[in-house]
Amino acid sequence: MGIDVAVARGLDIVVLDDSLRVAYGPTTLHRAALADVIRRTKPDVIAIDSPPAWGLSGKSRPIERQLQARGISIFPAPAAEFARELHRWMETGFDVFKIAGDVGYPLYTGGAPSARSAIEVFPHASAVVLRGSLAPFGVAKSVWRRAVLEAAGVDCTEMRTTDHLDAALAALTGLKFLTGDCSVVGTPGEAVLTGAGYDNLDLPSIRQHKAALIVPRLEGTPAVAEFVFGGVIAIRRGFREGDAAVRSADWDFRNRFHGKLLHGSTLGIIGMGRIGTQVARLGAAFGMKVVAWHPWSDRDLGDAALRVQSLHELLAIADVLTLHCRLEEGTVHLIDGQALARMKPDAILVNTGRGALVDEAALRDALEAGAIGGAVIDTFDGEPDLTRTPLRHTNALLSPHIAGHSPDSTEAVARFVADTATAYLAGEPLPKKYLVS
Repeated sequence: MGIDVAVARGLDIVVLDDSLRVAYGPTTLHRAALADVIRRTKPDVIAIDSPPAWGLSGKSRPIERQLQARGISIFPAPAAEFARELHRWMETGFDVFKIAGDVGYPLYTGGAPSARSAIEVFPHASAVVLRGSLAPFGVAKSVWRRAVLEAAGVDCTEMRTTDHLDAALAALTGLKFLTGDCSVVGTPGEAVLTGAGYDNLDLPSIRQHKAALIVPRLEGTPAVAEFVFGGVIAIRRGFREGDAAVRSADWDFRNRFHGKLLHGSTLGIIGMGRIGTQVARLGAAFGMKVVAWHPWSDRDLGDAALRVQSLHELLAIADVLTLHCRLEEGTVHLIDGQALARMKPDAILVNTGRGALVDEAALRDALEAGAIGGAVIDTFDGEPDLTRTPLRHTNALLSPHIAGHSPDSTEAVARFVADTATAYLAGEPLPKKYLVS
């Protein structure tokens, strides 16, 4: 028996016999009817496509492919839906396992395959294992599921929804599990993986449901640090204006514009974590004086930066001010109108952290008044709705939260996610270095 767990519609059920013929279903029923169906059909094993063990805050194709290759399915968990949708799904899944146990199908917890047990299966991974390869990029999930089932000899004529196909694929995986031909099974668990920031997740709800929140803080991925200096150089050396001059055949622009060097100027960093430290190293390589404000710990910054004791002090001396701190109660609108007024009139503000670190309306006013020299903004308070930011109509250099995007960094995060999930499902403890809750 294969069961696809849903929330709004109920449970999708497909029972396959040993010849891979559909013996029951596809049908959709309420949890209350499940026990009777199990007693009637007497399946050898119940394979439950339950809520996946891992949720991702922000789904990415490289991560998905790495997880699939390791036999792990995922749930994309945007913040607004996390507490409501994921946990309702999780609770429904646990109810189904309990119902199965109550009628004589206890949860499989490892070891040799055994009949009359309930197993958790991962359709993404099952499709990979049974087909022998990942789904081609751009192929719809339903198309790939159907192809896997039909290649195995399952008649999919009556399976009109992806949920029916998932239930059938779960049933097929259960049969293969019993014969030792497919081991893509696990036990119900829950964890959430996110990017470097997790302010967009409902932490109280995550803790209430005893979920683990994993944040990949990876070394050696300097994408954000490089982006910071790319933006700053573009402004200080007039890349946009020079490009426009050439396109309008304005050769005299070279006599009117004189750029400013990074060498010899002061780089101010708010937050000396992994990314802030990488920015400091690059700033030193450009010959900048690096100063930092890091009130979150008193650790020695070593040669990376000269520590200042107050934000006011940093604002007054920085030629380039870049933000690399977490968004929390004390840092919302850390850079507001008063902070901007304390900056040098030719200073450049860089925000690749979180949009709400900066009061965007105050920054707009400062840019329009010429109170600061420019801004490089990669994150926005209302993202992904960019229509809400007042900065679109200023001369700030803007980008849609892409500072950390590079093939190397994306693949490094994908490998971390997949390796962590694989280790967790194998019973290894979660890495404390990355564990938030």
